[in-house]
Amino acid sequence: MLNINYSESAFPVIPMAEQVAAEDSFPRRVPEIQNIRVLCAEERISPSTGCDRIINEIEFKVVLRYATGTLAILTPKDSFDCF
Repeated sequence: MLNINYSESAFPVIPMAEQVAAEDSFPRRVPEIQNIRVLCAEERISPSTGCDRIINEIEFKVVLRYATGTLAILTPKDSFDCF
């Protein structure tokens, strides 16, 4: 299961007066992936379970590009166990 944590910088803050006009011009299509990077990867033994598993954590930086040139930055993070 991939848990996605959206950073506040991923979505532009638009004042309420401009929001109505912006909703009409915001792209209504799926963005393209411009770049993906691994920000952090960690592997460790789990002492709380008697060291019978390895815990892996990985975090990415994903840059999405819309047709209008608008960029969105997401930083999904996931953790999984290996037995």
